[in-house]
Amino acid sequence: VYGIFRKGSKILLIRRANTGYMDGRYSLPAGHVEPGEGAIRCLLREMQEEVGVRINTDDVKFVHCNLLLDYIAKDHERIHLFLEATKWQGKPRNMEPHKCDDLRWFDIDNLPSNLATELINTMQLIKQGVVYSEHNFNT
Repeated sequence: VYGIFRKGSKILLIRRANTGYMDGRYSLPAGHVEPGEGAIRCLLREMQEEVGVRINTDDVKFVHCNLLLDYIAKDHERIHLFLEATKWQGKPRNMEPHKCDDLRWFDIDNLPSNLATELINTMQLIKQGVVYSEHNFNT
């Protein structure tokens, strides 16, 4: 589950560090759904853990579903859900400096060149209002 924090034309991105996956690239705050947890509850938990803000469920909007084929291994697929919040309580800050070395607002039309691979096409689709996509990064 990816969290899109939108403030006008700006979105919040974090730069991954020390994780062994996409380090040095900007991504959205995100996390895996835990057993027995739905996507919205995952978003609320992860956003508080990663960027220190609280979000009300009424302020969450589904914006995109992305199926990644052969993402990690030939027999592995992932579904990424993108949920957007335009209201939250607290000021976003880096709560996990051991996994993230930068947190900043970027204009949606001027995203950094070192964007995480899975977001490069997806962010364009979200801007266009496309709610579903499939990608295969191994071909």
